[in-house]
Amino acid sequence: MKHFLIVLFLLFNGTLLANMREPLIHGTVGSRPFTSEFVDILHEELNIVIDSAFETASFEVIYTINSSKLGEQIPLLFYASEYLDDFQVFLDGRKINNVVIPTYDWVNEDSLFGDYPYFFEGGRMYSGAVNFSENSQYETSVTLSDLIYFEGDISEGEHQFRVTYTAHVWTDFSSSIKEYDFRYSLSPANYWKSFGVLDLTIDASAFNQTIETNLGTLNSGDINEVGYWSFEGIPVPVLEIYYHPQISGTAQFFLDFGGLNLALIIGFIFAVLHLFWMYRYRRKNPLAKYSVAVIVGSILVPGIFLFVWIFSFDWFAYLIGPHASDVSGYRFMSIMGYPILVIVYWIIAWGFDKIDKRKLAQK
Repeated sequence: MKHFLIVLFLLFNGTLLANMREPLIHGTVGSRPFTSEFVDILHEELNIVIDSAFETASFEVIYTINSSKLGEQIPLLFYASEYLDDFQVFLDGRKINNVVIPTYDWVNEDSLFGDYPYFFEGGRMYSGAVNFSENSQYETSVTLSDLIYFEGDISEGEHQFRVTYTAHVWTDFSSSIKEYDFRYSLSPANYWKSFGVLDLTIDASAFNQTIETNLGTLNSGDINEVGYWSFEGIPVPVLEIYYHPQISGTAQFFLDFGGLNLALIIGFIFAVLHLFWMYRYRRKNPLAKYSVAVIVGSILVPGIFLFVWIFSFDWFAYLIGPHASDVSGYRFMSIMGYPILVIVYWIIAWGFDKIDKRKLAQK
């Protein structure tokens, strides 16, 4: 028994490691910028182009702003992380270089970021944060140290900022089938002095599968080709573009049926065969004190049940294909319950055998 359990543990060791992962592979976090109190956003154009594998997406965002302040200043603070290519910003068609946020022990309203009063509300220091997306499960707050900023000599009046970067996809494997999405936070507009219309284009023509968004009905176009939306407010805290892979009918049938049900049916079949074996053994050995059939079957049948249940997840993953995710949880812990299952099953089998032995003795 000891050696049997050791072998089982080694077989399931890979499963143990796999199930300790966080059920989410983080992609790129991008968002609208934070604006200074001297800037109005007159118009925003967001263009997203998805690649053929739904692994990356090119983001281009064009902001038409009006500045009521002239001189060297920081009109916008950008938030982005884990992007693939360079995060580039162009001011009136001219590329400008980003500046690393200085490291301060604390920041006050006289700092470089004095035009961003909401970072100092309530006496916030450098570590203080503002609500970034109150209604989203993804990003909840942001501090100055999270941001990218650009300095430019800006005159009063209209200017155009163009931002480009390439985003990684997010992968959620908390369910049986992986789900993928790109995310872009719109909620920082809550801190804008004002904003005009957002025109949004999603080009998914290179990706030959069905996608979805949380933006509602399109204004025009086709979501799976080139779709267009237009908003005068904040439609959602975080824009999401989803891809839910389709699987075969066979895979869906087994997923709906469930690994536990499959294990119960196969376990029941072997339990019936075990009962038949016990019956035959007792007929041949009516006076035997111990039944070999009871002992051996009590070890094998629970083991078969656990084996089928544990490896049903791998079977389902094989049927699903490359989009399968390991959602079995800590199924390796079932090995710890194997001795208990053996004892319970043995008591039941021993009871049946004892009754059968007593009936034979009465004959």
